[in-house]
Formats: sequence, C-alpha cells, structure tokens
Amino acid sequence: MFSFDKNKKDAKEQQGRSEISPPLTVIPSNELMNSVNSVRVKKDTFVSQGARMTGSLTVDGNITVEGRVEGDVQCDNTIKVEHTGQVNGEMKSQQIVINGRVEGRIAASVVAILAQGKVFGDIFTDELSIEKGGVFTGQSHPLTPNQEKQGYAEKKKEKTSKTPAGQENVVILESNVPTA
Repeated sequence: MFSFDKNKKDAKEQQGRSEISPPLTVIPSNELMNSVNSVRVKKDTFVSQGARMTGSLTVDGNITVEGRVEGDVQCDNTIKVEHTGQVNGEMKSQQIVINGRVEGRIAASVVAILAQGKVFGDIFTDELSIEKGGVFTGQSHPLTPNQEKQGYAEKKKEKTSKTPAGQENVVILESNVPTA
C-alpha cells in the first residue's frame, strides 16, 4: 500500500533541481546609473527627545519632533509631534499629526490630534480628526474659504446696505421674567 523507498524519492528531487536555471547577472548601463544619482532624495528631519531648538525650522521633507521647538515649523509633507514633543509657534505643512503638545497656529490640509495630543490655538484645515483622549482648545477654521458661505455673507451685506439712511434696525427681546 505505501512505499517507503528512499531511492525513488531522491531521484525525483534531483530531476527537479536540474530544471532550475542559474540566476542571471544584469549590469545596469551608465545612463541608468547617472539618472539614479541625479534623483534628489528628501530626508526626514528629527528634533530628538531632550533637544531644544529656538528659531524657525523650514524643510523640504518631513519633520518629526520628539524634543522642544520654540518657533515656527514648516515643511512640504508631514510634521509629526510625538508624545514627548512640544512646539510653541506656528506650524504649516500638508499633513500634521500631533501626539504631543502644541501651542500656536496650525495650517495644514489634514490635521490629526492623537490620544496624547494637546493643541492650544487656532487650526486652519480642511480635515480635522481628534482621537479619544486628544485635547483641542481654540478655534478651527476652513483652510480654503467655502464658496457658499462667502455668497451668503455677500447677500447679507446687500440686505443690510439697502436699509435707508438714518434708520436703524432695532430688535426688542421680551421676557416673561418679572422685574423687581
């Protein structure tokens, strides 16, 4: 019923091995090597834990703050403030992720305040998320003005400007509370 012939098994394994071709060696051309060298690599910038930086920081890549920054922080991609990080100043980027403490104005397309994040100041963004435990004290504003709101504000101005000169709009509020 069962065959435990080891020699038959070894012969089949050797046939399978002989069918595998050796690896090919590919040498890239000089043009390819030159084009790779000309590619500019964006590197991340770190303010490590325990470090303190004063002044403005502007970079092309990403910024991760684990220490303390006193001043403005700006980059093209992402700013991350880790749980040990603190920023006192204005922050501008495409995306800002906060898990530490930030005091100041923030402007980004996407802002995420994580569970240990604390933000004190105004946020200008199109997308704001706050995880449970995250703290935000301040005002949030849209990064790009909403056309409908602008249109509504202009119509409201037109209505108030049509009031004849010398007349005032007076609103009287009545209350059922007895006065003493």
